[in-house]
Amino acid sequence: MIDQLLSENLGIVRRAQLIANGITPQEVRRMLTRGSLLPLARGWYATPTADTDVSRAVRAGGALSCLSVLARHGVWVPTTHTLHVRRSRHHSGRKLPPGTQDCQQGNRSASRVTRPVDSLGQALLSAVRCVDADEAVAIMDSVLHLRLLMTSDLVALFADEPKIYRRLLDRVDARAEAGTESLVRCRLARLGIKARPQVEIDGVGRVDLLVGDLLVLEMDSVEHHTSLASYRNDRARDGRLVTRGYRVLRLTYADVIDNWDEVQRQILVLVRARKHKGPLIPQ
Repeated sequence: MIDQLLSENLGIVRRAQLIANGITPQEVRRMLTRGSLLPLARGWYATPTADTDVSRAVRAGGALSCLSVLARHGVWVPTTHTLHVRRSRHHSGRKLPPGTQDCQQGNRSASRVTRPVDSLGQALLSAVRCVDADEAVAIMDSVLHLRLLMTSDLVALFADEPKIYRRLLDRVDARAEAGTESLVRCRLARLGIKARPQVEIDGVGRVDLLVGDLLVLEMDSVEHHTSLASYRNDRARDGRLVTRGYRVLRLTYADVIDNWDEVQRQILVLVRARKHKGPLIPQ
């Protein structure tokens, strides 16, 4: 029983959980003496092989949460080198260790920390308070695309949240396959430019975003577009698109995150010149 309990909690457990599962105080003391359990924080214990990041979060007085939890589920999140921790109110005044960030809490009923790692839902409620609105939409797009939650789940999760966060749900699109794709879609929407995600084009397949009739925006990730085979495939696709009359802009992660002003300028030049509109070339 103790092995299963520790496994389910990544090697970290509260004293109250141990007692509730029939482990006597004497047995707890014996495990501490043997070194099979180590004191982690007041009322918390860890095995010698417990997850390092989770241990850091608990030692800081909270639970692993926000972007740190979402990334573990494979959800797209903005690049961060910080450990995201959600702390209960009575720990919120304590100074955090270097490399950790105190993430804002969701609704009041979720303020207590009873487990070492927040659920996906609680992590999401923290994340929307930790990033900007476009990034929050990109995160929720990813959650839906991965089918970790359904749209109805998001609606229920945000039902008691302030309106500023509930309104984000109106911008979410489960078709988006990459966070950068979602960011570009959201940024263009604020400029009054509609970009449709994952549009199927005959003889080519799906493109990441299509603006108007002719402007294709493709997101080139390091993971999927740097091999020789991918490079050749991308250029072959671009060739087929161009011969049909499409214009193609390929955007890297750095283009979207670090060089967006220049990318936006290029897109606006094309849109204002009506280069995104017009008939296709007959084949």
